[in-house]
Amino acid sequence: MPPIVLPVAEYLPDMPDFPANGSANILNVARRTQASYGPINSPSAYSGALDNRCQGAAGFIDKNLDITLIAGDANKLYRLTAGGNSWQDISRASGGAYTIGSDLQWEFEYFNGAVIATDYTDDIQTFDLVSGTNFAQLSPDAPRARHMAVVKNAFLVLGNTFDSTDGAAEQRVWWSAAGNAGSWPTPGSVTAAQLQSGFADLFGNDGQIQAIRSGIANADAVIFKRYAVATMMYAGPPTDFSFLPAQGLRGTLSPYGPVVQGVVIYFPAFDGFYAFD
Repeated sequence: MPPIVLPVAEYLPDMPDFPANGSANILNVARRTQASYGPINSPSAYSGALDNRCQGAAGFIDKNLDITLIAGDANKLYRLTAGGNSWQDISRASGGAYTIGSDLQWEFEYFNGAVIATDYTDDIQTFDLVSGTNFAQLSPDAPRARHMAVVKNAFLVLGNTFDSTDGAAEQRVWWSAAGNAGSWPTPGSVTAAQLQSGFADLFGNDGQIQAIRSGIANADAVIFKRYAVATMMYAGPPTDFSFLPAQGLRGTLSPYGPVVQGVVIYFPAFDGFYAFD
């Protein structure tokens, strides 16, 4: 019979005497081995800085599965591609520098291979993730907007808008033509009805629209106002969407606070944090 080799454990007399899975009660440290912990490393810089304070950023995966980070400051929009560490200025080539206010943020959405960007003070911008070199105006017919979301994978929905006809409309929800984020026909026109584009004013004493979120189970989108929450459901022509009150006296004071996790939206209200499904 051949000899049997018995493995001998590594000699580790200085290791702590606790189970291999460790303790669930140790905070602010990271696992080093199956039987030891160490301090969490300090953050380290991954890339260079933007020219000014960052006022919004997001990450996207294009059709080639390449990852691109998009960020914006007060005057420019940038991208950072996988493997790089320098932000590239991809601001619009015409129209001058952006003029976003210090109290505003860029919001970004992905729509059929393109990144859509809005800051309210400038025209909504679009950038093709694969072939684009600079952001450009989404459409001369689109209103400006503080907030937006892609709803039912078909509509670019804007909230808290500004247009040359009505000016600032803090309680307005406005959506593009179905399947075309760059198409914004005149509301109420035959073309708008055919393309399922239009707007709705959610009038009331519950404040301006603060955020739009989609991707939950029981509504196509959720509209957060300062002191109320409403659901947005696709109804088809001729109304396109219906809006129903879901929460009164409580909305969100933080426009960038609501977060979708699974099919639940967590949001900060004036009296604490809440979950909405």
